Amino acid sequence: MLNIGRLFKRGEAEDRSSNGSFAERFDPHEVLGVGPLGRIYMAVEKPSGRKVAFRGFKRPKHADGRHWQQAIRRYTEELAAAQKLDHPNIARLYEFGEEDGTYYVVSEWFEGEALQRKIDRRQEFTSAQALEWIDGAGQALDYAASIGVYHGDITPYNLVITSGGEAKIVNFGLAHTRPKADSVYRAPEELNGHEGDPRSDLFHLGLVLYHLLSGEHPFGAGVWADVQARILRQPTPPLPGLDPRLQAALNRLLEKDVERRAQRWSELAHALLDRELTSAEMPRLQLPVRPSDAPSLAHYSLGHSDVESMSDRLRLKREEPGEGGMV
Repeated sequence: MLNIGRLFKRGEAEDRSSNGSFAERFDPHEVLGVGPLGRIYMAVEKPSGRKVAFRGFKRPKHADGRHWQQAIRRYTEELAAAQKLDHPNIARLYEFGEEDGTYYVVSEWFEGEALQRKIDRRQEFTSAQALEWIDGAGQALDYAASIGVYHGDITPYNLVITSGGEAKIVNFGLAHTRPKADSVYRAPEELNGHEGDPRSDLFHLGLVLYHLLSGEHPFGAGVWADVQARILRQPTPPLPGLDPRLQAALNRLLEKDVERRAQRWSELAHALLDRELTSAEMPRLQLPVRPSDAPSLAHYSLGHSDVESMSDRLRLKREEPGEGGMV
């Protein structure tokens, strides 16, 4: 089995092992939501008392061994890259690992609400408020891209507004675990079979910004296949009365040709927010093409996973006679 623990720093691995198993170190409380890897809990880390977001899953019984290992390797590599991120507008990934067949992920917890919930309430946003949130997310995406990381699934579900009013991007490193064939938050190059890159994240961000400003997805509603077809072929509808600079920014974000699209958020913030444009240039990006059947955890139905029940079973196992626990 792939030893995920090798990807942690030596000191961090030793600290965790000295404090016991993940089942002993984390006490799950209320459910925050359900994602592609199952229930997400707010958990308390013992003995520090720190609140974290906590989730976990196990290998399905029907999973092909070779395909599963390839999917886990990709999962591990992408989380290892995401763990390097340290930005105020990105939810921190604290640790991930595997123990007795249970894979778990521990990340930053904070008071907040997914942007999608605000949209579902049909809450109205001023252009200034929408731009403030998108600017925070855009700065975070620029930062991630500068160290070779992109998100791959920027949607109103993965943009959370904290109790302090700031936008945080969640689920970095986990985009590939969600099936996205029916998603209306995809860039044209992704619909054409490419894996995507930081410029695809910017297209997603443009879709979110348009939705905040207009109350509607720019390419309409209805059957997802129809929306995706409009993403590929239909020009972005202009928003009447919108500030010309903001309309120009939307057009650059939603440019269908990835080479003509804004290459980083700071290009637009320079014009929109009178912010100085940094001299650092983004490296030229080459869109990878990954086969649609490439190994990924998205191929498995892990949404039913419940790390709390897995933790309970692990604790009971450790307490059984002969397992090194209590007799």
